[in-house]
Amino acid sequence: FGLDAQPVTVDDKPQVVVTKDGKGGEKVGDILRQTTCWRGSTPALFDVSKSAADFNTVVGALVSNDLTVTDEIVMVFERPL
Repeated sequence: FGLDAQPVTVDDKPQVVVTKDGKGGEKVGDILRQTTCWRGSTPALFDVSKSAADFNTVVGALVSNDLTVTDEIVMVFERPL
């Protein structure tokens, strides 16, 4: 998958925000809230909102969705109306 996102501060809170429209429907300005992640062969839900201050941890959760364990990834975004 490809996701263009960066850590930013929104209303004094660290967030992970999309910086480029993507093929999966994500749009510039979307805030990544949750993603699937893998711990060994066990899937889990990773709370990006709680971990956004540590962007390396977020990236680690995202890249744990590799083809050795899955061929799908679920990401939950918040999109301002």
